[in-house]
Amino acid sequence: FHLPMKSFSLKKLLSLWQIAIAVSGERKDCRHGTYMPDTETCSCDRHWNTAGITDTIDFLEGVCEQYQCVSDQVCRENLRGHIDLDYVSCPVPKWNCYCGWKYAFMSGWHGFETPRYENVTNSTGAVRNSTGAECMGVMYTFSVWSYLTLKWLIQQVVIITLTLFVVLLCFGKKRIR
Repeated sequence: FHLPMKSFSLKKLLSLWQIAIAVSGERKDCRHGTYMPDTETCSCDRHWNTAGITDTIDFLEGVCEQYQCVSDQVCRENLRGHIDLDYVSCPVPKWNCYCGWKYAFMSGWHGFETPRYENVTNSTGAVRNSTGAECMGVMYTFSVWSYLTLKWLIQQVVIITLTLFVVLLCFGKKRIR
């Protein structure tokens, strides 16, 4: 028995999702952006973009849920007062900030996220308006943590190997025939 498969592209699926939202009459919450009724899309705040395919529900909704980190300093400034800043960094530009495991499990394993607008104090003490920031969720935290752990492990192996090489070099014999 063979069932014919209808081909649905991701674009068609997204269109159906948007039609369902429009029919419901709800005003769309773009989270870190503003809904544009004329184009029926979200205009994202500075340092934010629409969610990628790995965040499937937010991707289909077209909401601004992808923080685009620029530097360690900007991540720390935007997250100051919300979390411990010991491990906050921006290892991959245009990804969420890396905050460690503690914050990766928040928001349903999606990662900690600040409110949309608030005044923050930067490292120089100046107060400015911020559009917030977001920490990596479990999947991306695992990816970055694995890389950092492997990098540390390789560095330790190289140091130990070179040290043993130098020490054992003193005890070697050179035979001349």
